[in-house]
Amino acid sequence: MAPPTIVPTLVKLASALGPSAARAVRNVGPLIAANPEAVRQGRELLERALAARAGNTKEERLRRTVAALREQAVRAETGASSPQEQERASGWVRSADSLQSALGLVQLRSGSARRGDLARLQRRTDDLFAEIFTAAVQDDDAGAGTGTGTGTGTGTG
Repeated sequence: MAPPTIVPTLVKLASALGPSAARAVRNVGPLIAANPEAVRQGRELLERALAARAGNTKEERLRRTVAALREQAVRAETGASSPQEQERASGWVRSADSLQSALGLVQLRSGSARRGDLARLQRRTDDLFAEIFTAAVQDDDAGAGTGTGTGTGTGTG
């Protein structure tokens, strides 16, 4: 079971970010319970994601979320301790850049086409969040258990 101090944050995240986040929270729950560093890393990422979701419009919330995910991906890329970790993090940066570009194009649309595009981008953003979050917590757990992990949330998880 996850430590009591992070449980409210995990519940807020799962409800705010939707099915992909709920899946990520379920996947990493046992890892978080066993590793205090994973708790710290997970809480930091969750708080940034939740803060990003505080925008006034759906587009603003998506922009802020994607920016936070890109920032985390760049950090992971910079702190990578192997070529595989760096390549994975580079893929996250490319995904975030793609999402940012697509958000710019959505502004050219209107009505139901715009809403549909935003819904698709929201799903992609949720999936990217779930991937980064799961990897960050798994990598922290691997580092705590063996002494070989980076502790930065950037391993090969």
